[in-house]
Amino acid sequence: MDRLSTRKIREYLRLRFDAGLSRRQIMASLQVSRSSVGDYARRLAASGQSWP
Repeated sequence: MDRLSTRKIREYLRLRFDAGLSRRQIMASLQVSRSSVGDYARRLAASGQSWP
C-alpha cells in the first residue's frame, strides 16, 4: 500500500467535516481515486478519533 500524504489526509478531513463536501467532490478536489477517499474514511473510523 502506498504511503498516505498527511497533507491530503488533513485536507480530506477539512473538506468532509468543515466544508461538508461529498466523497465525489473530495475525490475531484484532491485528485485522488475513489478508493483512496474511502480508505481515508475507513482509517478515520478505525482510529476512533474525530475531527475537532
